[in-house]
Amino acid sequence: CLEKDEFVTIPGYYNYSFSKMAWNGGVNTNVGDPISAGTAYLYYQFAKGILSGYVYTPGSERVSSARFLQEAIWFLEEEIDLYPVTVSGTYANAFVNAAISKFGSLVNARADANGMFGVKVINLTTLNGGLAQDQLYLPEPGTLLLLGMGFLGLATLRRCRR
Repeated sequence: CLEKDEFVTIPGYYNYSFSKMAWNGGVNTNVGDPISAGTAYLYYQFAKGILSGYVYTPGSERVSSARFLQEAIWFLEEEIDLYPVTVSGTYANAFVNAAISKFGSLVNARADANGMFGVKVINLTTLNGGLAQDQLYLPEPGTLLLLGMGFLGLATLRRCRR
């Protein structure tokens, strides 16, 4: 989930579109909010199953990992103001620290991702146009290849008919 103040109801029906930003921005803005480099990095690692420190096995540790990852994303997206800093000067969230380490500073980790790591946003709205939670996703190369092959096949078919 990208915004702390927007929600979905499961099961439910929603309109959707794809972009590089949260349309309505959540807590910190309502004019559009590009995802941060840190968020793109963490989500890419998570989606590929290689996020260091994340527990992928079902159970209470996974629930805890998911909560910390969600809080890290909200912090990097400036949906929550402050995450506790430890005595050593790092944040009390390993995922926040990983993003800062990757980009060298919190400012850089919060900077616009500009399509980094291929992470995109599914913008959801209710059927009557109300705000709903925007979700992160990572398009799979196989899906894109299959789509491309379909377009190539259509172009070839059209050319053959001429």
